[in-house]
Amino acid sequence: HWNNAQEKKYSRNLNTGDGVELVIAGAATNIQEPIHPPQSSSLLQNYPNPFNSQTRFTYDLPAMGFHTLAIYNASGEQVILLSEGVSQAGHFQAVWNGLTGAGEPASSGLYFARLTTSERTEILKVSLVK
Repeated sequence: HWNNAQEKKYSRNLNTGDGVELVIAGAATNIQEPIHPPQSSSLLQNYPNPFNSQTRFTYDLPAMGFHTLAIYNASGEQVILLSEGVSQAGHFQAVWNGLTGAGEPASSGLYFARLTTSERTEILKVSLVK
């Protein structure tokens, strides 16, 4: 329920038995560092797949380090770079809206998502249907 309608502060039950937490509605509440970091890097199957307008990738990084998440066409050419850089350990998401790096719509077909870390490289098949 609303505790303060003017400042839009909202209380919610955290299901921990420790009471309630006050937050500002619409404020970001993402956890920066996971309580239990992943044990290894992994790229989970995107959803939805096949997709039309956009698809979401979820991936885990076990430790701070450099990573890239990119989409490639069947010829092995990079279509778009979704994420690149040094990140803390954690659980991450990236969305592909079906556009190329140049901002043009990618054609229907089979693509490959590739997550590369210092630990390993993982590749998934991605189907874009228009």
